[in-house]
Amino acid sequence: MALGIYCLPLSAAEFVVRVSDSTSAKPINAVTVTLSRPDGDSFEAETDPQGRATFPELAPGTWRLHAERTSYVDLLDHAGRGRPVAVPVAKSAAVELTRGATVTGEIRDSKGEPFEGAKVIAVARRRAAGTSRLTPIGEPARSDDRGNYRLYGLAPGWYAVAVFPTGEPGDPGFTPVYSDFFELAPGDTLGNVNLVAATSQPASVSGTVSGIPDEEQVAAVALASRGGVPALIAGVLSESGGSFVIHDVPPGEYQLLAWTPAEGRDPGGPPASPTARAASRSISIFGGDLQADLALQPLVKANGRLTIQGDACSSEKEIAFQSGDGWREVWPVAVTVNGDHFTAEGLLAGHYRISVSSLDGSCRLAEVRVGDKVAPGGMVAIDGQSPLTLVLTSATGEISGVVGGADAPTTTGMVILSPADGEGAVQVAQVDAAGRYAFGHVVAGEYLLVARKALDSTNYLDAVESPKLGTKLVTVEAGGKVKCDLKLPSK
Repeated sequence: MALGIYCLPLSAAEFVVRVSDSTSAKPINAVTVTLSRPDGDSFEAETDPQGRATFPELAPGTWRLHAERTSYVDLLDHAGRGRPVAVPVAKSAAVELTRGATVTGEIRDSKGEPFEGAKVIAVARRRAAGTSRLTPIGEPARSDDRGNYRLYGLAPGWYAVAVFPTGEPGDPGFTPVYSDFFELAPGDTLGNVNLVAATSQPASVSGTVSGIPDEEQVAAVALASRGGVPALIAGVLSESGGSFVIHDVPPGEYQLLAWTPAEGRDPGGPPASPTARAASRSISIFGGDLQADLALQPLVKANGRLTIQGDACSSEKEIAFQSGDGWREVWPVAVTVNGDHFTAEGLLAGHYRISVSSLDGSCRLAEVRVGDKVAPGGMVAIDGQSPLTLVLTSATGEISGVVGGADAPTTTGMVILSPADGEGAVQVAQVDAAGRYAFGHVVAGEYLLVARKALDSTNYLDAVESPKLGTKLVTVEAGGKVKCDLKLPSK
C-alpha cells in the first residue's frame, strides 16, 4: 500500500486532500485538515464521508499539511508539525492515518489506596545529540478518585508509563515512577499498567539563597527530578533572609532551583527583568536531611547571527533554546530575529540545545557554532560572551541503494528516511521491482535510514529498538550522492 503524497489529475483550481485508514484503506470522515505556511497563511477543512477535504486555489510554495482526528495518528507526521507539500507541483495529497493505541491502569499509594490527581504520561525513547533520552509523548492524564487513568491516541511503538507528582502546594511529593517498556500495535488497548506512587523515608532539603536583590526580599525555590523526564516535585518561597526548607522529599536525584522575582511568573509572558536572578545545582538525597545553599546569578543574553546557504530557506524562523542542565525555565526565553541577527534573553548560564522551527521541508539547521567552534548535536555552552552562529542550508544531495542485497534484492516494502535530530519531516520511498530505492533533493544533514515491509509503528525512532531493525546513519552533503544498501528485517 502506497504511503505519502502523490499527484492526481485534478483541476488546478482546487487542492484536495484524501484521508484513509492505513489498515483498511477505507476513507475517514470528519478529519480536520490544516494547510499552513510560515508567513501566517492557514486554511482548514474537514473531510467528507469519502475522506476528501477540498481547499480553494492555493498560492504557490511549500505548505505544511496536518491531518487530525481523535484516536488517529499520522506516522509521517509523528511530531504533529505537518508534512511538506509543494504547490502547484502537487494538486492533491493522500494521507493515511493509523489508529492510535490506548493504555489504562491504576495509580495507588504505599498503603494500597487509590492515588487521586497524579500526573500520568506515556514516555518514549528518542535520540538527541547522539544519546538516548526519555521523551514525553502526548498529553498527560490525571488519575481520578479511584486512581484510574487513561492514555489514548498513541502512535504504535514502544512506551513506558510514568507517574509524576503535580508539584502544586499541598499535594504529596514522590519520586517519579516508571513502568517497564511495552510495545503497542495499531488500535491496541493495553490495560492493567498499574503503578505505586509512594514516599519512603522522606527527608528535608534546607539552605540559604544568597544574592537576592533588596527590592525582591524573597526567592522561589523548587525541586525537579533529575534523570528520566524532568518533573517538578515541590516548591516553596524563601524567608526574607533567603533561608528555605522543603519537607517530605523522597530519596532520589534532583535539580535544586532558585529564582527571583518569585511572584508573577508567566510562562507565556515577557522575559525576565534586568534585575532577575537564578541559580541551579544538582543534589542527591539518600539517608537523611540535606543542607544545600544557592547563589543567585544574573541571567545572560546570547547574541548571534544566521548564515543561510542557498535561497530556499523561509524568511520566518523560530529559534528555541532548551536547557541541557535540568533547569526548568522560569521565564520564557525571548528570541528576537532581526534580519540575519538574533538575540536571546532570559537565559541562565549553562548548556542549551538550539533548534530552529517554522522551516519548510527544503531547509534545515545544519550547524551551530560558538565562536569559531562547531557545537556537536546543537548543544552549546552559553555564557553571554561568545557569539553564536546558526547555519541554515537548503543545499541538497541524493540517497539511493538496494534493499536485500544485489544477489537477492527485496522487491516489496519501503525505506523510511528521518532526520537524525528528530526535528524534520519523515519521508518514505517505495522499493521497486529490482529492489532499488531513491531519495532525491534531500537537504544536507544527518539522517536515519531503515527498510520496512510497512510503516506500521514508530519503532524506527526508538533508541533501543531501532538498531535491531538494521537502521543506518548517513550524512548527506551538498551536491553529494550517498549509496546505502539495507536489509529488510524478517520480523
